[in-house]
Amino acid sequence: MADIENLGVTEDQDEGSSLAHWQQFVRRWQGPIAFGPFMVLIFVTMKYFADAKANWLFMSFLFVTVLWAPAVIGYALYLKYLE
Repeated sequence: MADIENLGVTEDQDEGSSLAHWQQFVRRWQGPIAFGPFMVLIFVTMKYFADAKANWLFMSFLFVTVLWAPAVIGYALYLKYLE
């Protein structure tokens, strides 16, 4: 019978190893993770809203993506150099 507390976690996989896999993923794909949302936002804006004026909703999404990129790059640098 399965142990309810360890459901979905095998002997060789624990919480620490899944965190390590996530950190390796971030270090490997830091550029697309950081700049992907910004590029998607620019593409969608240029494709579908090229004639529209910049409104507060677009500007807020742009501001969030501009803050997202340094946060991801900072975390990747933290993983690379300080850990």
